[in-house]
Amino acid sequence: MILGGHPCLQCLASDTPKLEGNSRESPSTHITTYCLWCSSNSLMDDSIKLRLFQQSLTKDVDEWYTELDTTSLSHFSSFVMTFLTHFQLPTR
Repeated sequence: MILGGHPCLQCLASDTPKLEGNSRESPSTHITTYCLWCSSNSLMDDSIKLRLFQQSLTKDVDEWYTELDTTSLSHFSSFVMTFLTHFQLPTR
């Protein structure tokens, strides 16, 4: 099946970098890693990046994404800001 012009996005979804949301993980590093992963797989379309991003989340982080109103998100960059605002620890 070709989804969004890319063959087998379901195959790629299982290969996405994962974020569990534990204290040793950095949300900003996860975004960087995910964007590099997308680029290396020639995934440039924002709608595909947004759709696949959920596959990179586990546990509580996935629960947050599931409860998020994604209908208002059409650009990956605006989603990144929402994600980092929610999960990034305040700097001291």
